[in-house]
Amino acid sequence: MKKKHEENIKHYPVHLETKVALLEQSIEHINQSLIEIKQDLKDFSRDVKSDFRWVIGMIVGLSAFMVSGFAGMLAVIAHGFHWF
Repeated sequence: MKKKHEENIKHYPVHLETKVALLEQSIEHINQSLIEIKQDLKDFSRDVKSDFRWVIGMIVGLSAFMVSGFAGMLAVIAHGFHWF
């Protein structure tokens, strides 16, 4: 029973230099991942800002279009009732 359990256990290197080298590789991989994540967040932030500006522009533009349409409709109704 012990033998099966011992086979599943990973054997780690016993030499200090090997352990340090493995740790350095892991740290380098983590640093590279962090750099990529930071760049992705910058790109995402830039995209969100441009999308937000586009949405605000559309809201302002559509609001102006609706107000002018409503004013035009009121003008037609006023002209129909001979108010001016």
